[in-house]
Amino acid sequence: MVISDSLDSVQSMVSGERFDSKADLRRHYKENGVVEIGNETIKPRDNDEADIAIAPIERDVAQAFNSVS
Repeated sequence: MVISDSLDSVQSMVSGERFDSKADLRRHYKENGVVEIGNETIKPRDNDEADIAIAPIERDVAQAFNSVS
């Protein structure tokens, strides 16, 4: 199985320049200090879900919903 280097003309988020090659786009991003993300391992959160009070969030969501309904 071969993974192609070609793209369907992707526009750079840095300069607006268009690229047809993944390698060229990544080189451009690296030269401009951009960190490409997408396949990183998700790190566990520091806080425990039990520490988050749900009731105030539910109340705020209900108030927001009622204000637009």
